[in-house]
Amino acid sequence: MLNFLKAMSISTENFIKTIYALEFSPEGRLKSADLAYRLQISKSAVTDMLRKLRSGGLINYEKYSSPSLTKKGKQMALQIIRKHRLWETFLHKHLNIPWENVHEQAEMLEHASSDYLTDHLDNFMGRPAFDPHGDPIPDADGNFQEVDNQILFSDVSETGFYRISRINDNSTDLLSFFKKHKLNPGNQFEVIDLKNKEKTKIKINKKTIIIDDSLKRNIYITKIKSK
Repeated sequence: MLNFLKAMSISTENFIKTIYALEFSPEGRLKSADLAYRLQISKSAVTDMLRKLRSGGLINYEKYSSPSLTKKGKQMALQIIRKHRLWETFLHKHLNIPWENVHEQAEMLEHASSDYLTDHLDNFMGRPAFDPHGDPIPDADGNFQEVDNQILFSDVSETGFYRISRINDNSTDLLSFFKKHKLNPGNQFEVIDLKNKEKTKIKINKKTIIIDDSLKRNIYITKIKSK
């Protein structure tokens, strides 16, 4: 049998990366339907891939149960994620590509990059800790910097001041909206009205805007004492 790890295809790498994203998301859900939706493939194709990954020692999986990455699978997922986020950072900071457009380019580059090239890219940029969207960049050993007390905006229950820590969406339209209103990682804003949970009023840069629930589910924030 061909060595599974050495024969890793782009679709397999994307599958492992998606399992990691779902397994370690705050929502804590991981179902075949989620994988099928994220990867735009059939549920039967998901089942076939899960079996292959289990054979390769990358996941723990039993029929009708949620798959989970093994130590080997998690290390591989973090290697792929590291390449992706380093390329996003390089494209945005050094080639001036808008942050809403770097994801698609990084998707292609991550699969074509050796560990050797990735290490040099990391060194060239001074080992950045976060990518343009606020996602932590794993180092060569899979370690990354955590953001303390980070929550989804949709879970906010009180008004006050907050800082954006991460944008969890790769939709060009949504990222363009965030950019237009300066809802970038590191920026601060004030939640001024939570009466309507579906449409929350915030003030940022002396401007009041409405953030609906679909947007709030894509923004990670931390509470701060004052602006």
